[in-house]
Amino acid sequence: MRGAEGGESMGEQKRKPGVVAFRAWAGAVAILVFLGGYVPYRLLAGGEPSLGIFAFWVVFGLVVTALIGLAVARWKE
Repeated sequence: MRGAEGGESMGEQKRKPGVVAFRAWAGAVAILVFLGGYVPYRLLAGGEPSLGIFAFWVVFGLVVTALIGLAVARWKE
């Protein structure tokens, strides 16, 4: 259904796969930003340096790399 200006209505925008995918990606980035601060500086803080901290940053880096890959996979010139 078209809006008054000939554009798409809000209902049609919500159903677009690109919009849904972007919202899911943006939500994953927001969660990752939160975890990037909370886990190492709250949950893992205060103890001896360990492989747990190293493992967190390795997994964190891999997830960041995957999210960047997903973001640029559909770029078009």
